[in-house]
Amino acid sequence: MKTKYFLISLFSIVLLNACEDFLDTKQPGVFTVDEFFQTDAQAFQAILGCYDYIQNVWENVEYVPQQTYTMMSDEVYAGGSLRGDALRLEEVNEFRHSSNNSLMSDLFSQSYNGIYRSNTILERVTPDTDVKKLVIAEAKVMRAFWYYQLVINWGDVPLVTKVLAPDEYAQPRTPASQVWAQIEKDLTEAITDLPLKSAQSKRDKARWSKGAAQSLLGKAYLFQKKYTEAANELEKVIISNEYNLHPDFSRILRKDTELGTESVFEVMQPLTSYSSTNVPPTINNVAGERSRWQRFMGPKGGGWFVGHATNLPIGNSGFGFWNAKLADYQLFVDAGDPVRRAGTILSEAEVIAKGGKLRNATFKTPELPLGTLAWSSDPCLRLKYTNWNDETQGPTVNNNISTNYRYIRFADVLLMAAEANNRKPSPDDTKALLYINRVRARVSLPALTVTGDELFSAIKLERRLELMFEGHRYHDLIRWGEAADVLKDCGKQIPKGDGTYISIPDAGFKERNWLWPIPEVEMNVNPLMTQNPGF
Repeated sequence: MKTKYFLISLFSIVLLNACEDFLDTKQPGVFTVDEFFQTDAQAFQAILGCYDYIQNVWENVEYVPQQTYTMMSDEVYAGGSLRGDALRLEEVNEFRHSSNNSLMSDLFSQSYNGIYRSNTILERVTPDTDVKKLVIAEAKVMRAFWYYQLVINWGDVPLVTKVLAPDEYAQPRTPASQVWAQIEKDLTEAITDLPLKSAQSKRDKARWSKGAAQSLLGKAYLFQKKYTEAANELEKVIISNEYNLHPDFSRILRKDTELGTESVFEVMQPLTSYSSTNVPPTINNVAGERSRWQRFMGPKGGGWFVGHATNLPIGNSGFGFWNAKLADYQLFVDAGDPVRRAGTILSEAEVIAKGGKLRNATFKTPELPLGTLAWSSDPCLRLKYTNWNDETQGPTVNNNISTNYRYIRFADVLLMAAEANNRKPSPDDTKALLYINRVRARVSLPALTVTGDELFSAIKLERRLELMFEGHRYHDLIRWGEAADVLKDCGKQIPKGDGTYISIPDAGFKERNWLWPIPEVEMNVNPLMTQNPGF
């Protein structure tokens, strides 16, 4: 049975009762902040609130962080019905975004909302039972998780490790090195009290485990180019024998492999079903329990994409905002990688062979006559994180896609470890080859024997092929220092769908794009905040 954690009005109870009590008689079942967080059950409720918030940010509705991260890579076109259909997507896809782009400003505020929840627990819960010790450890990982999102995107950000009083809300930026140090501290302290994945009950496998926290710490070290530390931390995950590669690459992101052998940490998907009009109230400005980002990103319906119930069971009601590039397909062909190609992307000929189609023979507009591909798309079809018919829940078709997002999977850990061992001051290419070849063996590719910089190039290509469309490519290019070169022409040529292109001269990665702009709303309300260069 799929695991699901619900926030049962915990934080609304806490916030409501922080105000003055105007009643002489205390309402049964209502707690003040000082009264709550006392028992194991209350501590457990509080940490579920933290998981619920990650779920709301990372899975709900249309706009989610992994979408933004993928949009800022060289893997996809922004798509939509026509030019201007989703301006905020086009802006980040073409690196024309400003400090007003809501995809970025939302993640900034959401990260601090998540940090607030962790800080509340860390201030209020005392480690006097095993349950509370575990809750404290999880809260520290959660805080590190959110600060990781902040520092990799904005660099210097306010470092807040306590619940602020109203007169403390304006905080200056903290040097990134100190933010990284706090991430390392939180994760190192948490790892001691976290269980192995094998020790977690079926219900609890959605929670942070020791291996998941170690993987996040290894990821943090790698981003900072602390290669020796990254290699040591990721090695602990690998030799723990808690994880393995799922044998069928085509199923690694599907519902039937959730929380399985390759899963290190997943963001859980809401189970409840809602129609387009039946959406519950928001929680901290994030829409309630419904997830349809796979439909939002799925192939364009309305007469363009049509699948096949047996051979290509993908919904034809997608919005087409995440269109793969033919260059992605060719990358697998050039690498002689048919297994991962078949599990990642199909050519138009392969779509037709499976009984589907990509061109619209029944609907036309002045811009798109009959027989064209959808706007801003190439003749190919992305398969990862698409709107599979067997993973949707009613009552509205494809309006709630019940698939968890794999934030860290074991193949990523192996490839990070390979990179760290290859790049550390005293390289261990024997170990690096062991790890990359383990990933390659899963898809029947021959073992590599190269070393040094040639091996590093192979590792970078392997990450691109293995993790395509999973939200890793953009930050890989940032930490490798290659974003300016690889992404310089991103978005300059947009396919119309009829074989011609429109030109966007000011598109492409620029010097200012190494960091995201501090949101304008933050600049307006925080007199101590400073803007990143170029914005």
